[in-house]
Amino acid sequence: MTILLLAGAVSVAILPTPFLEWVLSKLFDYAADQNQTSNFWPPFSFYVFLFSGLVIGFYSHHLQRQKTPPLIEEVTKSGSFKINNSKVYCYLGSIENISDIDVVVTSENTNLDLGGISGTSVSGRIRKMAASFNDKHELEKDYLNDFINDWKKDNGLGPFNKGQCIISPPFNAKKAGIKSIVHAVAIEKNGGMPANMDDSATRNIVQYSITHTIEKNYKSIFIPVFGLGSGRVDRQRAIDATVDTIKAILDRTDENLKVYIGVYRADDSFALIKQLTKKTI
Repeated sequence: MTILLLAGAVSVAILPTPFLEWVLSKLFDYAADQNQTSNFWPPFSFYVFLFSGLVIGFYSHHLQRQKTPPLIEEVTKSGSFKINNSKVYCYLGSIENISDIDVVVTSENTNLDLGGISGTSVSGRIRKMAASFNDKHELEKDYLNDFINDWKKDNGLGPFNKGQCIISPPFNAKKAGIKSIVHAVAIEKNGGMPANMDDSATRNIVQYSITHTIEKNYKSIFIPVFGLGSGRVDRQRAIDATVDTIKAILDRTDENLKVYIGVYRADDSFALIKQLTKKTI
């Protein structure tokens, strides 16, 4: 009962609306009367507080979900920010709708566990694009996961250093025009807290990926904003680190490349475009 009372008090403190306070006060008064006149167990107040807690919990969860901007599926390529001889674009939308981009970089954790094949991360969606399915849409061959697991057999199970990159074939993702995939160890899980990442690892990843693109005579590359999404890194911190690194490397690159920086949410694209504008004007 004490826990339920505390829950009610906390809910009033969190959602201090006059109507909610009035409803809860009436419920508490009614429950107290019932406790003294009721002969059955549990007391009636138990059900009142339980119901109130469920309602408030559901309402709070609903509010929290409303605060999270939705993922954008349809692709929008914004801007054409010139850095040296290259052009940089904001890529907003799902990687599954990609077209005419040669190299895709994925963001992986230090265990090199690819994103879930039904998940929403770049890693998971590229994994799905590379896989094969039967007529019933059942998974037949998980090519990228098998490739990485075979690589681990020769190079250890991890954890791996941030900044390390592994190149794989596109497998069935070639249907979208992808010619090469760079699996980049960009973040380290932090037990439910924002992931750990460092600037030196980001520099290694971007330098390696752009060098790979040039050496293979490819002309375009997709690089996600490292740490966003499941990494839960602060948006501005993640965008600044990615944009600053790409700019610094392109400033020293004479080749004419198209670089697409990927995000999934509209708010992230606004912040990314703002930072690109700031860095290129």
